[in-house]
Amino acid sequence: MNNSEYNEVKGFFVDMKKNWIKVFCFLVVLLLYFIPSLIFKPDNDYYYSLEGPHLPGWAFTVAWSIIYVCMSIYVTYFIFLAREKRNAEYKRVFIFLIVNFILQASYTPIFFTFKNIFAGFGVTLFTFITAIILFLEALLVNKKVALLTIPYIVWTAIASVLSILLYLQN
Repeated sequence: MNNSEYNEVKGFFVDMKKNWIKVFCFLVVLLLYFIPSLIFKPDNDYYYSLEGPHLPGWAFTVAWSIIYVCMSIYVTYFIFLAREKRNAEYKRVFIFLIVNFILQASYTPIFFTFKNIFAGFGVTLFTFITAIILFLEALLVNKKVALLTIPYIVWTAIASVLSILLYLQN
């Protein structure tokens, strides 16, 4: 085997190792997104007892599953890009990701456990705002990655409208 062939084979295994690390990172991030929904269960009886518009339960499951996959790809992209770049722009993205994650994870206990409809609206609205910020931050780096936030933005916009309507009618 000559030196060129050796480097080609070596490069293949290095790339394969990098891809496995990315897949593992994606799966860890995906698990992190699902953990709050496993810990805090929505109280469907409470939700359907409220006056106002209601979505069927399956819509939440489908929407959040799509959002979690898209956001896990988004986060994985920024983790690996930030490792290469290491600048303030990427730190800003991670700060907004953490704030967004805390807001998103806190909605279920605030709305269903504490039954605070107005605070639930506030959390939903700020989640929507941080999702827009994540879109804009990604737009500066990679337009295709920014598109991953579109389902999140659409869903949190719908959720914000539903939340304020539930608050106003109850």
